Amino acid sequence: MEDLPVGKFDFTVGVRGDQTEYNIQQGNTLGIDYSIGSTTARPVAAQTLHYSALSGAAGGVYHITDPLAFAVNVGRGYRNPVPFELFAYGVHEGAGVFQIGNPNLTPETSIDTDAALRWASPRVKAEIGVFRNYIHDYIYGQFLQNPDGSQIINQASGLPEVSETQGDATIKGFDGAIAVAATNWLSLKTVYNDVRGYNDSGTTDNNTNYLPHVPADNILFGADIHEKSLGEILNPYFGVDEKLTAAQARTNASEIPTAGYALTDVHIGGEFLVMSNRITVDAGINNLLNQGYIDYNSILKEFNIQDPGRNVYVKFSVPFGS
Repeated sequence: MEDLPVGKFDFTVGVRGDQTEYNIQQGNTLGIDYSIGSTTARPVAAQTLHYSALSGAAGGVYHITDPLAFAVNVGRGYRNPVPFELFAYGVHEGAGVFQIGNPNLTPETSIDTDAALRWASPRVKAEIGVFRNYIHDYIYGQFLQNPDGSQIINQASGLPEVSETQGDATIKGFDGAIAVAATNWLSLKTVYNDVRGYNDSGTTDNNTNYLPHVPADNILFGADIHEKSLGEILNPYFGVDEKLTAAQARTNASEIPTAGYALTDVHIGGEFLVMSNRITVDAGINNLLNQGYIDYNSILKEFNIQDPGRNVYVKFSVPFGS
């Protein structure tokens, strides 16, 4: 990795090499298909798999003025298929499907580009960016279908069958964030995320080309009140965050759409001086109003199980030594 500043420019380049070896032992029971008889198996043969790749990134930042900068990056990514994706054959209890691996999977490779405009002054920090990630041989699970378009249901488990496959894909979107010190005691922030994912190899279930597991649009508003001291408490703060998540209907027949929801979090904390050491105490409540909701990427949504409700936490940080 190298960082080279030249005037108002700051160039960065990096390279990485990976070598992976899987030593797969023979397994005669891993692939037993109980739907057609307990003695019928899909055994996995003993084998050694080798994967290697060269990945890297290059980019730069142009400091337009003192608080304003423009950044751009281009990178190449890489991911091996894991043994589960290659050889699985059975019930996946967490996802509620009958998972079928694909031993013919090849590694994913990707080209990612992103650009961002950044502002950093003493009172305002802001950034807005766009990104586009093209993935070759993207690995994903596809629900198997009968000739009439209905899902194939595994006879023994009663669960839909999902087979690992791959194709070209594009993930793109934009995000933004701004934090403002409105006064010496009040800070405000907003964070927004927008992601889209498409299967470039053609339509999938329900004649759509949406990729699975793409999160819904969301935006967060937050405010923090803080002081240098309050009696014996150093750097006390109190804050409230409100996160709004849109409904996610960009899905195919293999996924369940989810409704939108709003979550409220509160947090409070400060520092105490004990024997010349600063002990930090942080506390808060996530999902203060105990809102019932299901996140689009929850693996339990197939069972109509909601995400956790109200969560209360207290954290003490005690330094040791110097």
